[in-house]
Amino acid sequence: CSISGFGQTGPYKNRGGFDLILQGMSSIMDVTGEPEGPPLKVGYPVTDMGAGTNGALGILAAIIYRNKTGKGQWVDASLLEAGFAWALLAAGNYFADGEIPKRQGSASPQSAPYQAFKTADGYINVGCGNERLWVTFCEVTELQDLLHDPMFCDNALRTKNQRELSIKIEPLMARRKTREWMELFNKAGIPCGPIYSFKEALEDPQIVSRNMIIKYQHPKSGEISSLGFPIKFSRCEFSVKAPPPLLGEHNIEILSTLGFSEEEIKMLER
Repeated sequence: CSISGFGQTGPYKNRGGFDLILQGMSSIMDVTGEPEGPPLKVGYPVTDMGAGTNGALGILAAIIYRNKTGKGQWVDASLLEAGFAWALLAAGNYFADGEIPKRQGSASPQSAPYQAFKTADGYINVGCGNERLWVTFCEVTELQDLLHDPMFCDNALRTKNQRELSIKIEPLMARRKTREWMELFNKAGIPCGPIYSFKEALEDPQIVSRNMIIKYQHPKSGEISSLGFPIKFSRCEFSVKAPPPLLGEHNIEILSTLGFSEEEIKMLER
């Protein structure tokens, strides 16, 4: 399996590529940020991580192919395609009517309201992905008059008039704290969630209950904390088999595998 910036074929195959470069070239940055602001990269290296995940999926698919045919093959994954493949919804809109995606902040081009709102003490994400949720949202927030406003009578119009809708909702959302809105929305079955800092995400009971924070022993640093495996299995439990290797820890093992004799390895050590 080869993982690179641009892949093993094509005119850019010999170019170097970092996550920042490929976030830009895959169009991720162009749709990230506020409408009047500059393009922004996503806070985490998503094309790096996405290309690694695609490489792993490719290897597993190739193993299945090998088991069926007896033939192996070369898996080729790139950062560019990892980022570009996530444009699936935008691609559907573009191929249908030529619409080029635009920066919309936290808002969605498919649904409204479906975005972050400022509360009395922070922010909350709210997702009204269908008419039932929209009606319930208006009832919970006591904005029933919006249900009869011709600008917002269906999802297409709400999405088209998203800014005007936000202006109606924002003052009300600022009257309560995030936790208060969370309690109201969760009780009504409206998908919602706070916007966490990394520290807050680590402390969330759902993250903790899913074993996403693990600890293991390192020979020099003692106990180390890290993130757990994001996929759960019914018959297997994730565990750390070994800590990151120390400098040169596996030199002898690797050099022996490469055909160096014991004497040659001792000479190299000296």
